[in-house]
Amino acid sequence: METGKSGRKRLPEEYPFDQLTPATKTADGKIMGPSFFIPISDRAEGRLAAARKRHKCLFWSRKTFEAVTPGGEVVPGLRIWRGDEALAELANKS
Repeated sequence: METGKSGRKRLPEEYPFDQLTPATKTADGKIMGPSFFIPISDRAEGRLAAARKRHKCLFWSRKTFEAVTPGGEVVPGLRIWRGDEALAELANKS
């Protein structure tokens, strides 16, 4: 089990935030790179906020509807990518 800065034990993450490699945005705003989906019913916004705090890096998200159940039921959620910090710094400077 992993420990935090204070030494308190943390449960392992249910989603692979640490395994994402940086994605890039194309000129038309489309995000290209590895990603995964978190259903809204699984506290998607809270999990994303915790991951940003834990990993101290940029994560991009888009609200979307995707089929995640075996029956093909479409549910709302967030598609998550790891952002490119160098690109974010350039955007903040301009």
